[in-house]
Amino acid sequence: MFHFFTDKNLMGDRNHALAIAETFKEKYPSGQVMIKEWTGDQFLEFKKEVLNQNLKVPNLNKAIVCGIGTAGLKVLKRISEESELELKNKLFTVFSSHQFIEEAIDLQGKINIMAFDENAIDEEILEKLKSADEKARKDHQNYHYIKTQIVTMNGIPHRVTSSFVRSALDNWRKNLTVKAIPPADRYIAVILGGDAPDSLNKQRYFLPEEAAVFAEFIAKEAREMGATVLVTNGPRTGKFNPVTGEDLFAAGKVHKESKEGKELELDKVTKAFENVLKTKEVSYLLVNYIKKEPQPPSAYQPFIGLVLENPTAKMYVTIDSSSNMSEIRDVLPKTQLNLVQIGSANATHIKQMESILREGRAQGFVVDKVEKSVKPISIIATDLANVAREPAAETVATAIVHGVKS
Repeated sequence: MFHFFTDKNLMGDRNHALAIAETFKEKYPSGQVMIKEWTGDQFLEFKKEVLNQNLKVPNLNKAIVCGIGTAGLKVLKRISEESELELKNKLFTVFSSHQFIEEAIDLQGKINIMAFDENAIDEEILEKLKSADEKARKDHQNYHYIKTQIVTMNGIPHRVTSSFVRSALDNWRKNLTVKAIPPADRYIAVILGGDAPDSLNKQRYFLPEEAAVFAEFIAKEAREMGATVLVTNGPRTGKFNPVTGEDLFAAGKVHKESKEGKELELDKVTKAFENVLKTKEVSYLLVNYIKKEPQPPSAYQPFIGLVLENPTAKMYVTIDSSSNMSEIRDVLPKTQLNLVQIGSANATHIKQMESILREGRAQGFVVDKVEKSVKPISIIATDLANVAREPAAETVATAIVHGVKS
């Protein structure tokens, strides 16, 4: 069995886990691996299933447990604190996340694999992990010591492919319940991100004034190209009140519908962006993310598919999402992809963007809200720009295969 734990509300984390699980299933010789998804509040049910499990997959005498992000980390810590050796002996444990999380250091010497994007860890972090391993060795009498393998990967594991986004676009066009994409000779697609934490879980914000500056830039580009602008956002767009820190999304104040089924007023970030497009009289379509059951289709993948279908189209993506950057980088030609640094981007996001620019796979920009301009980022592509890199999910899955066989 391949078990994974994530926060189901974080689609990037869920796709991260599924990409690893599905790649592992393809790589494992028997091809009989089952994949099961769990949440943290199902831990006791998970534990009971593992202890009662008859491991029937040939040559696989352990169940894989993969935790992604903060939610997955909590479960892996709980497993490491379990006193039952029988449970631990049946598990091969893996942790991975989009960013390096300081609490992950506590897992050193207690799980089998930690996997991070190569830009998310540096020499200082590696030294901390080494010290934690040495401490774990000395304290091993207090728990079951495991030599933790640190795996670095190129980007974030995901399942997005060219055929996947083309299919999403086709489904969007057939769906009469969503907004129709207006016909146009040229398109500019914009993925508006939002607030994001740093490695210490401190929130960084994408502010309305930044969104307005960004929109001015897009409006000018649209007029010059004669393009229609397609805009979509996500649950983190305008999620927090940057002054009070209130989680507006959790409070049901943004990205929700009223009891009458009407959309609430746009979050302030999206509204600031749209107001500029209106003022500049730019042709545009806005698809606002709404959280409800059943969940409406996202415009994210259809918009990628539309850009891929139209060689003259461009896509602008804010860099506050590691998974978005990896997904779109691996699908769109470099001439169509533009990465935009905003205030909520943390140090790891910026390193990930710079890595993509050095590989010559996108153009980069930064929003300067002080000077009220969007400036190009000048990073020269290296000699390795055209060298194919192993997909992130492949890297992690290979490490797991080797680990369970050893």
